[in-house]
Amino acid sequence: MKNLGRVLVSGVAFGFFSQIWLGIISFLATPFIVRHMGPEFYGLYALSGFALGYFIFLEFGLGTAATKYAAEALGSGNYKLLAGTVWTSTLMLACCVLVMITAVSFGATWFVSSFLAVPERLRAPAALAIAIASLGFACNILSGPATGVLRSLGQFAKLNMIAAAGGTLQTACTVLLLWRGFSLIAVLTAIAAIQAFIALVQWALCLFLVPELKHPHWDSAVARRLLRFGGFVTAAGLLSPILANIEKIFLARNASLTHLTFYSVPASLVDHLGIIPSAFSSVLFPSFSYLHAQDVEKNKDLHRRGTAYVLIIYGFFAVFLGLLSKPFLAAWMGPEFAQRSSIILSLLVVGGLMNAAARPALNVILGMGRPEIPLYFYCFETVLYIPAAYVLTKNFEVQGAAMAWVVRVSIDAILLHAAAIVLLGGSMAAHLKTLRIFASVLVVPAMILAALCWSGAPLLSPLPVFAVLVALSLYACGAWRLGLDAQARDEILRFSRLKQ
Repeated sequence: MKNLGRVLVSGVAFGFFSQIWLGIISFLATPFIVRHMGPEFYGLYALSGFALGYFIFLEFGLGTAATKYAAEALGSGNYKLLAGTVWTSTLMLACCVLVMITAVSFGATWFVSSFLAVPERLRAPAALAIAIASLGFACNILSGPATGVLRSLGQFAKLNMIAAAGGTLQTACTVLLLWRGFSLIAVLTAIAAIQAFIALVQWALCLFLVPELKHPHWDSAVARRLLRFGGFVTAAGLLSPILANIEKIFLARNASLTHLTFYSVPASLVDHLGIIPSAFSSVLFPSFSYLHAQDVEKNKDLHRRGTAYVLIIYGFFAVFLGLLSKPFLAAWMGPEFAQRSSIILSLLVVGGLMNAAARPALNVILGMGRPEIPLYFYCFETVLYIPAAYVLTKNFEVQGAAMAWVVRVSIDAILLHAAAIVLLGGSMAAHLKTLRIFASVLVVPAMILAALCWSGAPLLSPLPVFAVLVALSLYACGAWRLGLDAQARDEILRFSRLKQ
């Protein structure tokens, strides 16, 4: 396997820049989309995305299981096992997708009317929106085994070029169709078609790079392994959308779709910051699986490095949005929106930081073949979270939803890291040192941004822009000198071609 530093730097860099591009175009397009759809239909647009998370259990965890065992097969050089893993998981996923589409088609009307309590005049378009979005969702599921193989092969550049092109096309089509006066349904149909095309391109690339996969076959022994691992992932998957979205459901039910919009926009911004842990996860999960039972010390190092780098990259964004949420939203979405959502953004970005920091630990646990551990944690969190989220959204509406989510993800991060450290036989001392370094890097930029917040100056005026750039420069220098070790700095310089 490649040098760990090189794996992290190259893989994360390709993923990060691809997602940064997608985040920028989404950031620029969101005000246009909200204005042209209106608060209620934008609520439906958001609803069609996260509501499908409740059907992910029909995938039975096979996508995650396929990635893990494909990486292990590549690590051992067993291409026969690799082919059996890829095609067996794909055939099983195809069956799951058929069940999911059928369930969504017949259950969408009940879901939006009885469970979500969508107003009657919006129920028909809401049900159709969810049904259409499920087709694109199905294509994403079916591409799972192909993308798992490509990640294990280190094809991060190609994967992210495909993702960037597809995401750009989806956003451009959304803006163009709305500009031309088309409906939400037309937008979702175009997005589903683009997702189908992306899945075909990913499969074509996978078959081109690994010719041994061109002969599909079924392997019953592999199917049993996939189902054993996927069973725990499925059980966790049943709870995961509840933990991720139940506060939104309660908010729509206890308040209104307009309230959901004032929550969804800052939540979507924090979700876009998820590109940072996602870029790492795309490298870390197959790497942990590849190294499982081969080199525990490398996995310990990978866990520590992954956590440190996620915190360092995410940290400045968290402090910037947390302290300057109101002027930022005023410049982006307008003063009225900022008045309603600034506190929400400040709360959610703290939760986003905790959620991002938890991802390397989750990758450790799954990569080492222990999917039951996250399941136990999710069960514990669900018992506490559902009543807490309901009470808080009913009494405090949008702010209550944000508070409930932040507390939940913070508990989750602590539990996952404790479990990962125990599994790896590591110690808490190394991670506490990482937190101390992170705090020391953050303190001066945070003071500058706090002073800017208290000044009340418009964010886009010259002095605030200069202050933000100074804070960012100081943060970057501190992260380079204190947050990265010599090996990481060397690999970054090599990757950027500044050092041979």
